[in-house]
Amino acid sequence: MKQQVQPKVLFPLKISLSSAVVWLVVVHFFGILGLLLPFSRPWFELATPLSLMLSVLLLLYFHSDWNGYFIAFLVFTYMAGFGIEVAGVKTSMIFGSYAYKTTLGYKWLDVPLMIGINWLILTYTSCVVCFSLKLPIIVKSILAALLMTAMDFLIEPVAILHNYWEWHGAAIPIQNYTAWFFVSFTLCLVFYLLPFDKKNPLAKYLLIVQLCFFLLLQFGHKMID
Repeated sequence: MKQQVQPKVLFPLKISLSSAVVWLVVVHFFGILGLLLPFSRPWFELATPLSLMLSVLLLLYFHSDWNGYFIAFLVFTYMAGFGIEVAGVKTSMIFGSYAYKTTLGYKWLDVPLMIGINWLILTYTSCVVCFSLKLPIIVKSILAALLMTAMDFLIEPVAILHNYWEWHGAAIPIQNYTAWFFVSFTLCLVFYLLPFDKKNPLAKYLLIVQLCFFLLLQFGHKMID
């Protein structure tokens, strides 16, 4: 039996699944409150990169099969996500005409470095959730990509309100969601084709927490704005 390796050097602490889920729920709950209240909103916006980084580290803690293929997937997904955003911002030909603002932190080539982490989280969690389906890889890749595109649909209104990015037009173009699907499909196909363990007990909880986070933020803004 192949031995699964946990990167103890990177993750020296022992964290239970229940503790991780509670932490995610609490952090995102207070994130909703902080982003809805005008006096605390700027501070919680500044904390967005930290929240994303802690979430991805916690997610990766519960991945056990750290072989070379998985590391290659991490690097490829981050670089592909960041690279496609650079091309999108510079050319306006992929997602439409848009620009990143300040909330996601330090930018290089006009794109926040954290945007690659966002692509990584969404790809990994969506693919893990769809992995157990008894379907061909191509079909699972399509379903995971649709899930990622649906998440982007939920994220967009919140992102605009909280200065993640802005669109240069009256509405978010359909082109954005079409491109999101095809980029997501490619990343998901890579995920399923590479030989590493696709199970992660925290992935579904992080995806659900993020789903609730953006839904509740949208609802909250409609109620108070």
